[in-house]
Amino acid sequence: LKSQSYKLHSYYETGKRDAFVLAADMFLKNPNSSAEDIHTIRFELAESYFHLAQSCEDEQKKGALLREALAQYQQVMETSYCDLTLIPQAYAYEYLKEYAKAASLYALLAQKEPEKKEDWLFHQASMQLQGDRRGAIDTFAKIVELQGKNASRAAFNQLNLLFQEREYKDFILAHDRVIGHVSENKL
Repeated sequence: LKSQSYKLHSYYETGKRDAFVLAADMFLKNPNSSAEDIHTIRFELAESYFHLAQSCEDEQKKGALLREALAQYQQVMETSYCDLTLIPQAYAYEYLKEYAKAASLYALLAQKEPEKKEDWLFHQASMQLQGDRRGAIDTFAKIVELQGKNASRAAFNQLNLLFQEREYKDFILAHDRVIGHVSENKL
């Protein structure tokens, strides 16, 4: 069992993802595998599927590989690997057009990584544009409040969305708060 585990890690560390994927299933089905080893192999399996998807040209196969990765990531969410799964899961959901799930993961990343909060919130708002425009407006408002590098774009997007959604009262209220962030060429 230990030699099988070492062999799998060797495949993973050397980037032999196809070989890893084929060998991992047998290890995961072995009843003598420890819980920690199973978590590690599942995480590495998810990463392998994710990386195989990144290099795949066939859109249908890429989607299938990302779904496989997501299935494995989901099984290690309650382990020490949880935080390492958030970014690839968000990207996978985004690719698969599951925008609400991607948005919620970007929101979680914004909480967990304060140094990248503004970037993660911008990703969240971009996903919300696909189906939760009110949520996107609120997220853009949060970005403006941070007064960081994306404040100008966020202010413009917030006002633009409020106008598109015919929320004229909110547009006027937001206008006074955020207009100072909107760049001259966008005014």
